[in-house]
Order: sequence, then structure tokens, then C-alpha cells
Amino acid sequence: MDAYKSFGNNYNLINKTNSCNANITSNSNISNNGSNNSSSNCCNNRSSNSYNNSNRADFKIIAIGASAGGTEAIYTILRSLPKNIPGIVIVQHIPPVFSKMFAERLNDTTEFDVKEAETGDCIETGKVLIAPGEKHMIVVKEGSTYKVECFMGEKVSGHRPSIDVLFESVSKVCGKNAIGIILTGMGHDGSKGLLAMRNKGARTIGQDEKTSIVYGMPKVAYNIGAVEFQVPLQKIPETICSLLGIKYQF
Repeated sequence: MDAYKSFGNNYNLINKTNSCNANITSNSNISNNGSNNSSSNCCNNRSSNSYNNSNRADFKIIAIGASAGGTEAIYTILRSLPKNIPGIVIVQHIPPVFSKMFAERLNDTTEFDVKEAETGDCIETGKVLIAPGEKHMIVVKEGSTYKVECFMGEKVSGHRPSIDVLFESVSKVCGKNAIGIILTGMGHDGSKGLLAMRNKGARTIGQDEKTSIVYGMPKVAYNIGAVEFQVPLQKIPETICSLLGIKYQF
């Protein structure tokens, strides 16, 4: 609950910016049993082929999961991304009253069209859907259109909405055509779902320890081999753009 109070009382902290003097860890050779064969490259000198852009998928969805400290992290990412990217779906552990407030604030302070998700909402370029508090959100496909469904249900990985529920649905309907991102937060929610995404060929990113308010969820995800790139918060937008094959201009 402290994280929710922090959002409600200290939203102005969102306007903070971070320095760019950090490393990106490529975990592209990590096995699913968590054995670590990672390598580090300076963010100013990394080779573009570390993103395997020659094999770039036709990305349809960017899925993000966050908990404690996530509201500020999500804002930092969205404010630094261009609008002409695949639709974004987000699970932030947050109560209902704050989930709608959070969506409205992001809509007012970023270039994206942001709303609290409702069943039937389409996932579209330039649009961000925030899972409503106390409801799970999944991605479904109808023909060539991707939509969300929101519903009550038992808590999964200790949470409702659950990041695992979202990520696992994305792995099933999008396969390699998605990017999954796990941000700061306590516990392990999202780690198994992110691994499911990676196992289906999706590209996956985890926030690093130094920039995480709570290095819980990203750590578990990294340790089990779910994270392909472990990235400082301020470098996540650039990493997304690199994976999408578009120029980062922030």
C-alpha cells in the first residue's frame, strides 16, 4: 500500500529524469534453467547486432508489468517513446481508484492515448491500456485484431491484476510478435509469464537493480532466464526502439 500512497501523494516525482551513464546487460545466451552467460556492453558502444535486428519480428504488442515504484517508471518510459509504435498493455499493481487516476494522468502528460482498460478495447498503434485495479487483463485475438478482456478471478502470483496472467496471454496469442518488459516491484509476479513469452520467441527486457525501487520481480525474472536484456530504466525506451528498428530521438 505504501507504493500506492506514493503514487497518490508524490506524483510530481514522475517528472524526475535519470542520467544515462549505465550499462546494458545482454542475456541473449542465457538458458531457461537460469545459467548465466551474459555479457555487458557500454550503452554508448554496443553493437546493433546484439538486438538481432536482421531477424526482427513484426511486433504487434508491447506488454509491461510493474509494482512498487512502477508508476514513475512507466511514466519515464512512455514520455520518451514515439507514438507510432505498437499498442501497449500494462499491468501495474494498484487499487481501482488509483488505476483510473494513473491512466488519466498518463493520458494528459504523454503523447499516447491512455485509458483504463475495458473488455473489448482494441490494442492499436499509439494506444496504451492500463489494467483496472482488482481485475485481471488478458490479450485475445479476433481475426487480425488484438483486444483485451478484463475480469474478476482468483489472485495469481499473489495479485489481481496479475502480470503473469497478462504475459502468459500475450505469449499464447502473439508468440514472437511481442515485447515484454518487467519493471521494479516486490515479489515474483510476471517472471513466469515473461519466461513464457521468451520461450515463444518474444523479446524481453528487465529493469536493472540500480534503477529499480525494489529489485524483486526483475531479479527473479532474470535469474530464471526470462530476461533477454537487463537495462537501466532510462535506457529502456532506446532499447525498445532498437528492437522495433526505429530511430530513437528523445
